[in-house]
Amino acid sequence: MRAVARRLRATRPFEDTAPAAHAAGALTTHTRPAVTAQSTEHRALLAQSYLLATRILIKLDEQQHDWMAADRAGQTAEAADDRLLVAEAARQLAVLARKANWHDQALSIALAVAPHHLPSIERRARYCTDIAAALRRWGRRDECIRALLAAEHHVPEETHARPAVKTLVSGLLASGKKTTELRGLAARVGALI
Repeated sequence: MRAVARRLRATRPFEDTAPAAHAAGALTTHTRPAVTAQSTEHRALLAQSYLLATRILIKLDEQQHDWMAADRAGQTAEAADDRLLVAEAARQLAVLARKANWHDQALSIALAVAPHHLPSIERRARYCTDIAAALRRWGRRDECIRALLAAEHHVPEETHARPAVKTLVSGLLASGKKTTELRGLAARVGALI
């Protein structure tokens, strides 16, 4: 981790990222998660810590450690029997798979998540948008449109405000059949051509 901190300081001389890199890395240096005889609350707190470490490591582009932290977050969340944390850990794994261009794995991980278990409207909207984008990449246009409409049904304000949704809908309009549903969605997100 010290090498990572040095590298980060060299590329960003005015930012001291060493404490964040050290704290995030410290959670992932052990060979197994410490979930043996702990209370449920302790396991949930550890899972939250692993999730925080995962987010930090993703931002620092620490590819080996971020996978490890996300995996451990999932293990400890399951040990704590916390569906919200399990869903968030799975979402983080899907993000990592997508960043690695493993779109089929990302989609299968994401589809296993119950979106209502995600902790916020913003995360639910991002979840649905990510599913739609993956379906679009796979050429599954009708399923992509259904996913966008589902996102809009559950979180309309977030869906309408997301630039990624507008870009996705604009691409769908430009590349294929313009159904009534798609045109309506395009009008609501401001993507009509």
